[in-house]
Amino acid sequence: MSLASSDELVYNKVADILRQSEDFYKLSSHVEKFEREKDTFDLHVKTELEKHAESLQKGRLSLQDSHLKRQKLLRELNHMRSLCMTAHEMVEQFPLISEVSRIYKNCYATRQMIIQLRNLMQETDIIEDMIREDLEQDPTMPNLLKAHFKLSKLRTFRDEAMHQASLESRSDVSTTLQSSFSNLNALSEKFDRLIFNYCRNLLELLRIGNTKTIVRVFKIIEAEEASDEMLKSIRNAQSNLTDANEAPFVNLQGSSRQLRNFWSEAKEIFQVSIAERFHQAWSNFLTQQADLELDWVLDDLQYAFKVLPELASPSFDIAKVFAIIYQQCLVNLVKDAVSSDTPAATFLNLINFHKEYRTFYQEHAPFSIDELQPPLEDGSNGILVKEYTRLFTQKIQEWSDKLFQSSVEAFVKRESEPELDSDGNYGIQGTIIFFQMITQQVTIISQTNNPEVVSTVLRSIMYVMQAMQEHWKTVMKTELQKHLSDASSAPPGLMEYLLALANDNLKCAGFMDNTLLRTFELATDSREEDLRESFGKTVDGFILLSDIGVNEIVEIISNDVKPALATLFHPGWYQSSNMKLIVDTFRDYIVDCIEHMVPGLFDVFLLESSNALTINYLRGIYNKGVTFEGPSAIQQIRSDVALAIRAFGEYMAAEHLKATFEPIEKLLLGMLDAELGSVADYFHLLKESYWDAPLSLVEMILLHRTDLDRTTIRKMVEIVRQENAKVQHYSSNKPTIFSQITPVNATPL
Repeated sequence: MSLASSDELVYNKVADILRQSEDFYKLSSHVEKFEREKDTFDLHVKTELEKHAESLQKGRLSLQDSHLKRQKLLRELNHMRSLCMTAHEMVEQFPLISEVSRIYKNCYATRQMIIQLRNLMQETDIIEDMIREDLEQDPTMPNLLKAHFKLSKLRTFRDEAMHQASLESRSDVSTTLQSSFSNLNALSEKFDRLIFNYCRNLLELLRIGNTKTIVRVFKIIEAEEASDEMLKSIRNAQSNLTDANEAPFVNLQGSSRQLRNFWSEAKEIFQVSIAERFHQAWSNFLTQQADLELDWVLDDLQYAFKVLPELASPSFDIAKVFAIIYQQCLVNLVKDAVSSDTPAATFLNLINFHKEYRTFYQEHAPFSIDELQPPLEDGSNGILVKEYTRLFTQKIQEWSDKLFQSSVEAFVKRESEPELDSDGNYGIQGTIIFFQMITQQVTIISQTNNPEVVSTVLRSIMYVMQAMQEHWKTVMKTELQKHLSDASSAPPGLMEYLLALANDNLKCAGFMDNTLLRTFELATDSREEDLRESFGKTVDGFILLSDIGVNEIVEIISNDVKPALATLFHPGWYQSSNMKLIVDTFRDYIVDCIEHMVPGLFDVFLLESSNALTINYLRGIYNKGVTFEGPSAIQQIRSDVALAIRAFGEYMAAEHLKATFEPIEKLLLGMLDAELGSVADYFHLLKESYWDAPLSLVEMILLHRTDLDRTTIRKMVEIVRQENAKVQHYSSNKPTIFSQITPVNATPL
């Protein structure tokens, strides 16, 4: 903060205090208050500075004292070396005296070693009895420290003896000693196993209240660590010698001992023991199909944070040791979960547990969770989020592939009828299962409150759904072509399966609105717009696929009535029209569909079916050998349309029926009723309603009229062509039903 801004804050504060006139009378009291606060602050600062200066002075004096002691020690060592050199010169037989002294020392050491070897068996038996007595009579192990003290002395004796034997050239000495120390070695290993077994069951001892044994175990570990530190210091001194003549001064007792690294091994035991508990929890989850229980982790950490620090040396920092181990195991558990076929509910369990875990640290831990390694990485870029996102993308692709393959297999083979839902509507089971899984996963990601996860998962869902839609289009087209080319060789039931697929895709569009749309507000702002665009494309894809299913059913119906349609407008048609057969076929399909089709889709099917009947009827104009016998043709056409209206009128509203069959009236009845003087008017009426009606249809009707002479017909055709040239066409106009009747390469009016 700048000086100017600081002054401004002070001025504002004073102005606030003096905002009323009566505050001037309180000015002196405010000044006294500020002065008291300033004096208190100055005193605190002075005290802290004095403490800091005192600490610095003590440190400086300690360094000086250490330097003086080191110099004094070096002088004493040099003086001793000088005396030795002088003794060599003053005493004529000094080498002989030195040799005799060495022999005497060696003989004494040998005698002591023999005595200790003789007592070795007795000493080991005493230690074994002490341990056995504790194990059988007192679980608090009162003799544990005493046994460790005696065992440590025997170990030191063994190490020194083996070291001296290694200096001899005879191998039989080492072999003999190894045999002599075999019982001690076995006892030593047994004792170590006992200590490490207590380490393995440390928390179990806490739960039963056996804290005395825990204290003794930590004291033993502390003693072993102290011995290791001493050995390291000796070895460090030996490695830092600058003069070979200084070697005798660092040939200290204990240098033959081997490092035991008890604390490191104890921490490894803690790690293995805790990892086994995590592994057992994971195994129970996999084998028993139960929830992944992790509440015990917080209970254990409660002991580690509140009880263990009172039982162990502060140098061990036991609370943090256990915290690091549990966090490492938790991170590994997360990795196991995301690398396995883990249910989505388990991920939700893990995410919620991580929240509880962090809250627990905030309330109970003597340090921050951010100090621990490895970090949890449960944020938006953490391993739990990344792996869950990766796994979800992978799994949803696998699920969709499996379900798609099974659904396609059922669709292609058609060995049985499609599944029926509770409303009696056809459906393909794989689609429902797929959306159930999607709904489950979306529910999970919604509860993570993680925008990156939500965005990534939704994007993956959209991609998979759009890919499935494209695959289904190909399958549906292929199966329809097989049916239309040779229905007898194709498996039956294509109409039912198309109906089921159309039902499912319409349901999918509804599922999208009900399930996914509400999760978009949880996505990141930068991606929400793209996701909504992809969402709209996916919903449109499901609706389109449902429409394709309906249209292919209509194509099947049209294919079934194709032979009957081929006789339309032939001479025999006037005496016996096949329109009843055509209408009855449509009615049979309608009855089948109304029973097993979802209501909203059935309305679409009725509209497409009625349009298909109109289109196929008008296409009959292109039949070979057609004739239009004036009033007779008009009467027969009206009769055919009446049959169709009666059939569809049971299910469709009157206004829809009129719009559906109006093209027949505008084109056929209009052109058949037209005369030379009125043909232009009838043509304009047609154009006003159906701008894209093919010119070829109009000409075909006029040219095949038998109630007019050829000259009149040619004139009427010429009038129609002239009127057509005058009419403006707009390519942006919405296509009408006549766009589906236009022959290939034909030009609309």
